[in-house]
Amino acid sequence: MNRRLRAQRAVRRGALRWWLVYGPVRSGTTLMANLIAPSARWLVSDWGLHAALAGPFAATGPFDRRRVQRALMAEVLAAVDSGHGGPVDLVYKQANLRRAEYDDLVGLFGPPQRRIFCLRDPAGFMSSAVRKFPDVDLDNLQEINYVGTSVEHDLIGGEVFHYHPAVTGEDYASFLAPLVIPAELRATVRYTGSAAPELATEQMWAEYHRLLEKAVNRPAGG
Repeated sequence: MNRRLRAQRAVRRGALRWWLVYGPVRSGTTLMANLIAPSARWLVSDWGLHAALAGPFAATGPFDRRRVQRALMAEVLAAVDSGHGGPVDLVYKQANLRRAEYDDLVGLFGPPQRRIFCLRDPAGFMSSAVRKFPDVDLDNLQEINYVGTSVEHDLIGGEVFHYHPAVTGEDYASFLAPLVIPAELRATVRYTGSAAPELATEQMWAEYHRLLEKAVNRPAGG
């Protein structure tokens, strides 16, 4: 079966076995998704589909938004077919995910089997983000990206995984069980980056500590 036909059938069928990975940028979302990907047929990583899934602001006649969404996602899946088999059909990773996009995905595929929110401390986040996105205003990174995305956890939910300097491949393997993460892949896990506490706001720290309380791998006594 060719990639496009397989994708079309999967989208038409719906009810995929899919996992969601989200969180602010530079917070370990790519690492998390890449560790899951060998066990999945499809990996969609930061395609920025929110506007396309939302459809036009206005239509002058009957408009079947769900039909357009299905056609779009069939093309997306055809483009990212890994050829792998496994217990997961789709890993959908989107930094800065918002509830509207999540609701559209649930409407297409049903609820995800797992929802994973990746958390990083504000000082590490800001140090990495300003290097990666030097043209983005600080208040955008602080308020829209970090705080805004953290607040979305209240609406979308899911398990919180803390990306921190001492995190190991074994931590990920334990968290992602029953998926099997090969030893050679676990060995590639490295936290990279420095800290810029002077760029982090009180609101960012408040959101961080609030979510850290929910983290499955929060520090002992944390």
